[in-house]
Amino acid sequence: MSLAAFAGNLYAATMGTSGVASIVEQRTTTGTWSTVDTNPSTTAINHYTALSEFKGALYAARGNDG
Repeated sequence: MSLAAFAGNLYAATMGTSGVASIVEQRTTTGTWSTVDTNPSTTAINHYTALSEFKGALYAARGNDG
């Protein structure tokens, strides 16, 4: 799991297991969570490995094992 603050919001990236996709969630300043990206893979282990800001944008790195 990875956490990052960006543009006043909190982002949380998850790990999925067989049959379940990993996701990136965004929490706004009002406390509302919403899904902003879903890994299309549902392999044995699929995950977002990092969240990182670069030149004014937030990037999510993801991987799939198995």
